[in-house]
Amino acid sequence: MTKNERSGYRQPVDLPVQVSVSGIRIPVNATIVDVSVTGCRLRSWIALERGSKVAFDWPREHVDLRLTGSVMARRPSDQGGAFEYGVSFAGLLPAQGDLLAREIAEAQRREALNRGREAAAMNVSPAQFNRRHTYRARAEFSVDVTFEERKTAAIKVTATDISVGGLRIVCERELTSNDEVTVRFRLPDNVLGVFPPGVREDIVMTPFGPRRRAKNNRRPFEEMRIRSRIANRLKDWHGRPAFGVAFVEIDAYSREEIARFIHAVQLGQLRERKAHR
Repeated sequence: MTKNERSGYRQPVDLPVQVSVSGIRIPVNATIVDVSVTGCRLRSWIALERGSKVAFDWPREHVDLRLTGSVMARRPSDQGGAFEYGVSFAGLLPAQGDLLAREIAEAQRREALNRGREAAAMNVSPAQFNRRHTYRARAEFSVDVTFEERKTAAIKVTATDISVGGLRIVCERELTSNDEVTVRFRLPDNVLGVFPPGVREDIVMTPFGPRRRAKNNRRPFEEMRIRSRIANRLKDWHGRPAFGVAFVEIDAYSREEIARFIHAVQLGQLRERKAHR
């Protein structure tokens, strides 16, 4: 992973933490949802203002790391009245950045180990387990494509399938393999009716052990922006000119949202097959 990729990637961690906030006398209870070397996403039941200065200690035993930053964004969380905050770190010394990068790498290692254990528990080989995550869900939706090295307006194309690794797009103009692009899209919400309504709480395995996590699988999708590249020319299902787009830098939240969309598509297909038996 390059330095830029490491900076952009957000590792899910789901760690409880106490946060010191400017203007609030006592620490605020929060959860680190995901983290990169430049910032993190916090979840808390306490409403904080954009621009608030925050500070907290990295919540792992024997790790001396104080992180400070500012709240850059706020949105309602899936967990009822909670909020999620985008925090940008500030004043991180090189040694602190290296330590945080090692912690992120350790979280990735633990996550990979847990995936291997999960695959073994299901009596599924790691290769089969990984193939489940490369499943391509067929769906048509609009995508804006911006070329990184060209000063041109975004072009509008149509995606015909998606996986957590990339898109297949239909485009009437010829595209060049390995061109770096940014794709912007919003996944269709019409597939979400297969999920039960309301919020449920699950016990999930995180890189740092089991954690309680609330889920509302019917929440609408948000717009995604993912740095990508044109991978190759493909054949569309209907013979139209099509191209494979590979995601280069995809954050953990976007990856989870794509996986939620794919799961909904798969559930819908299963129900349809049962209905026609």
